[in-house]
Amino acid sequence: MDRRVKARLKYFLENGKIKEALAFIEIVETTESNRTEAQHNALFHWFNLIEKDAENQGVTWERVIEHTHQLKITKQNLHAMCKQLQQALWGTTSTKELKKIGHIDIIIDHFTDLFSKVGLELPPFPDEKIRLKKTNSK
Repeated sequence: MDRRVKARLKYFLENGKIKEALAFIEIVETTESNRTEAQHNALFHWFNLIEKDAENQGVTWERVIEHTHQLKITKQNLHAMCKQLQQALWGTTSTKELKKIGHIDIIIDHFTDLFSKVGLELPPFPDEKIRLKKTNSK
């Protein structure tokens, strides 16, 4: 329980305001509960509508991202970017489906080209010794 919620609830109870405490609990439970299945479905339906509109109007991520406000580069969205590139190039969606020879080199080339356009030099891809060390330490 959030400390502010706890403090407010404590205030109501210490001052004998049981009805207010119960109403407050109801509000907290309503606003902090997970989304419903209907909300989930609506959200993904909306994503689908946006995707179709963007495709019909020729709007790409490149055009959208240049107008965003400091989106942080994380390994999660780099992974998502990799999967989208993989889908476009080979029709697969899991990075586990990348071929042992060639595919990763092509992904690296695309990433290097993209990030060089914004002045970011990428670190070198880990060599065999580093990859083996990381695998063996798991």
